[in-house]
Amino acid sequence: MKKYGIVSRSYGNMTIAETAKFMAAHGFNCTELCMSHPDFGGWAYNGISALDENGITKELTKEKADIMRDNGIDVTAFGVFTDNLTPGDDEYRQKSRDAFVRCMDFAAYAEIKNLSTELGFRPNNKRGLTTEFYESDFQRLKENFIWLGSAAKERGVNICIEACVIDIIPSAKRLRDFIWQINKEAGLTNIKVLLDMANFIANSDEDDAFKYLAPYIAYFHGKDRKVNDCYGRILGEGEIDWVKFFMNYYRITPDLPFILEYTNAETTDLTNERVERFTRQAKSNLAFMRYNVQNMGLDFERMALNKTADSQKSPQLVVELKFIMPETVEDADIIIDLLRQNKTVIMNCEKLDKESSKSIIDSVIVNITDVRVQQASDKAYVLTPLRESM
Repeated sequence: MKKYGIVSRSYGNMTIAETAKFMAAHGFNCTELCMSHPDFGGWAYNGISALDENGITKELTKEKADIMRDNGIDVTAFGVFTDNLTPGDDEYRQKSRDAFVRCMDFAAYAEIKNLSTELGFRPNNKRGLTTEFYESDFQRLKENFIWLGSAAKERGVNICIEACVIDIIPSAKRLRDFIWQINKEAGLTNIKVLLDMANFIANSDEDDAFKYLAPYIAYFHGKDRKVNDCYGRILGEGEIDWVKFFMNYYRITPDLPFILEYTNAETTDLTNERVERFTRQAKSNLAFMRYNVQNMGLDFERMALNKTADSQKSPQLVVELKFIMPETVEDADIIIDLLRQNKTVIMNCEKLDKESSKSIIDSVIVNITDVRVQQASDKAYVLTPLRESM
């Protein structure tokens, strides 16, 4: 992925500098910056964060964001996650709004484009849908986001909504309608989506989420959930079809950040391995489906059936891969997957130097010895499996 990261609160026991270094060392290049660190704290989940008590200012926010950037970590969003529902208490509601606006000022000064939030709770931290509040809570939220969206627009920033199956907006379709109504009534286009597939899995599958929300997504959260779970799990331990999800991601939103959460220092390597496995299979599947997949080093130009000389044998699929940039490990893995499925691979290496081409082929034959490699031209190679099934 072009933009792969993790929320900074995953390493909440580290300073921002320690967090940035840890992220960079583990292959991340973006983050959601959170006020949950020893030197940058005070965050209250779905409440009003203690900004003054913890010395949070626009200058400090920029300082911490710049530490991330200096370590190669882009700050995709500022994680606010305040209480936006605030039912029945106008004084508290205004305090919540005021705190959110201060965070907008901090983000704008720190050059962070997005501020992220959930929808908030009912009194006594109660969540969920009831017939009594199904419509009224929706209207109250809409009023609040129009107010907040207008304030954000003045500051040139976006508000990203992370909705959830256990809240008043429990599906991708209702979230789209929420955004549409805000746009229709207030003309606001800066209300965006922080899409967390785990938060919709019981109501919206891996296709629905993109079908309804793709134009509004600012970035993704990466965690998992079982369909009947109340709360989430780390990626790979729930019931999301991650291969299907990443196929849609690469087809529709390949440039958007994918940012893990729930993962911590102890599970970072494990989660990275899972993401690598799921994304590799997603790209391989897309190759068969003739999609152009960005940021994987390949442009899949064509797929054609080519009957073998022996009419008794089944037609063999020939896949031509046009290499546009060298990413040796991933390229080799995709070719290996194709060969193991008895596919002949034509490598079009017009835009690669010989060293990169040879490196890819070497990586393939280290893993698969029963393959014939023929050089068709200076810039083209044909790799043929030597047995029916590998």
